[in-house]
Amino acid sequence: MNNKNFLYIVIIVSLTAGFWSAREVYSKIKLHLYGDSIEIRPKAEPVKTQAEASQQNIPQQTAQTQNEGTEIAQVEEKLPETAKPQIETKENKPKAVKTSFKYKNKKAKKVSLSASFIKWKEKPMRQKDGVWETEEFVLPGNYFYHFVVDGKKTLDPQAPKTPLGESLVTVK
Repeated sequence: MNNKNFLYIVIIVSLTAGFWSAREVYSKIKLHLYGDSIEIRPKAEPVKTQAEASQQNIPQQTAQTQNEGTEIAQVEEKLPETAKPQIETKENKPKAVKTSFKYKNKKAKKVSLSASFIKWKEKPMRQKDGVWETEEFVLPGNYFYHFVVDGKKTLDPQAPKTPLGESLVTVK
């Protein structure tokens, strides 16, 4: 009876350790495949005037806070448009930028692009005078990519390399 209980405990501990290990491996693979292009940006919030606050039933601020808000609004009015903080609204969302990828190899028979922004799916590239090229619309940020040349992963010689063994493109 004692051996049976010990065997059950060993099985439970082994299953728990196996489950935890599998979960860790899954999270690392998921991060590598899908989480490598996440970029966190703080969102600026507009300064509300006293009239806006009263319209939206927001409690009145203290006199000191009201003065600070007014001073900030006055300073912002004097700044040029490019120096004012950008507030993300429906009209001001980041837009995808047409990004060109080129790979020079006259001997290659087939070249495709594989990147984090297309979920590592291969996109065929067109050849013109020994230069393979394609264009993609990509949101601003940093992304990993590589070329698949005749079935082999090849890094872009013109782009910076990452510790994960990928090329890096920065879209602005």
